[in-house]
Amino acid sequence: MMALIKMTARSVMNCALMIAFTAPIAVNAAEPVAPAKPAPVAKPKPRPYQAAVHNDITAAYEYRTRILAGKPECLRFATESDAAFIDEKMGSEAKVTLLKRIGAEAGAKGCLAP
Repeated sequence: MMALIKMTARSVMNCALMIAFTAPIAVNAAEPVAPAKPAPVAKPKPRPYQAAVHNDITAAYEYRTRILAGKPECLRFATESDAAFIDEKMGSEAKVTLLKRIGAEAGAKGCLAP
């Protein structure tokens, strides 16, 4: 009989320990988990408008916005002036001379808007 009491007491103690260890797990599993907040994203700073440098080359290139793109014969002047403006091998004086010549030809052919 004593053995039966000891075995019952051990079973009760094992059950109590098992409940003590598993109860917190069960409680945590039953509680809803709040979603994690996303990390704040840094907003990009707006870049201030930077005006183009105004020099002799840009002054000679200003006619480019007035070229009539609707006329097929005027597209040649737009292409030539763009190529001359972005050519890095050409010197400043040569660019100014070439751009002025192209602008004068475009004006003579009636390809510039007023």
